[in-house]
Amino acid sequence: MGNDRLIYDDDGFVTCQISEQERKLIQATFFSDLEGMKSALEELPDKSFIEDIGLFSIPTSLYCLTLFNEIIWDTAYWDNISLNEEYRNVVDFMEERTKLFVGFWKEYLGVDELISPDIDKYDEMEIARMDDSITDEDILDGSKSDLLAKGFREIDIDLYIATKRVEFMKIDKLLQQGANPVVDLEENFSCDYRVYLEICYELHNLMPIYRKAYNGEDVRLDYYEFTNLLNFAVYMKMHKLFEKYEHIWDSQ
Repeated sequence: MGNDRLIYDDDGFVTCQISEQERKLIQATFFSDLEGMKSALEELPDKSFIEDIGLFSIPTSLYCLTLFNEIIWDTAYWDNISLNEEYRNVVDFMEERTKLFVGFWKEYLGVDELISPDIDKYDEMEIARMDDSITDEDILDGSKSDLLAKGFREIDIDLYIATKRVEFMKIDKLLQQGANPVVDLEENFSCDYRVYLEICYELHNLMPIYRKAYNGEDVRLDYYEFTNLLNFAVYMKMHKLFEKYEHIWDSQ
């Protein structure tokens, strides 16, 4: 990634080289712990860390972790998903705390809106996506012409490819034009189902950590929790995009 904060050991495992003050700041932001954040800020000698926390392949401000949390901890979204009571409590807990954290950032930075990072620029080590070395034929396990001959629409095929590559601008445009994310290009495997699987995977990874925070337990984060948070937010955002245009593709 070209980031001197990240250290790879002989087995390929990654740790992050940060100061104790920076660790407290990141941890407080990860869990939307406003009091912890304010306390950590007072101890931080170099405020440039806030502008780029150095954990990702592109410059990422500390507040972006809050934006990722805002996407994920959305009770309106999870109302349509079957969660047990304990998980539901965590969602409510994190949504309330994250709303306060968003307000804090706007006041602290003196802005009306927080600018989201360009998701398309994160690399495939951070987001579960197909990179440029993978051809469209590889993604489709065949040619587009073969799928067209089977009766699939080109717009749905293009959406499938864009979803695999996590290309938000293309996905948004194709959905507006009527692309259908629930079409199975593979047997029982659609864009919508792929996104759902990624959400379930990251929910499995991260919910136990947030549950510990909800229960007041001490949690020390590893580097991979941050890439999991990013990936979780990316696929939640994508699924919400599918839902936004459901009135178009569901009416066909």
